[in-house]
Amino acid sequence: MESEAKPEAPPWLAELERRVQEAVAEIGRLRQENRRLERELAKQRRKGGETDGAAAAWQREREEVRARVERLASHLEGLLEAGDPPAAAP
Repeated sequence: MESEAKPEAPPWLAELERRVQEAVAEIGRLRQENRRLERELAKQRRKGGETDGAAAAWQREREEVRARVERLASHLEGLLEAGDPPAAAP
C-alpha cells in the first residue's frame, strides 16, 4: 500500500483559507457583540420606562404643590383685602 502525499495547496488557496478563517472569527466576535448590545438595549429600555414613571410622578407632585401654593396665596390676598388697614406706628 502506497502512502498518498497530500499535494501542497497553491498560495492563492492558502490565502483564501486564511481569509475565510479570519471572517469566521470576526463573525463570531460580532455575534457576541450583538448579544451584548441587545442585553444593553433591553436594560436601557427598562431603565427608560422607570424614568418615564418617575418623571410623571414628579410632574404630578409639582402640579399639586403649585395648586396648594396658589390656594394659599389666594387665601392670603383675601385676608389682606378683608382685614383692617394696618395701624400706624406711634
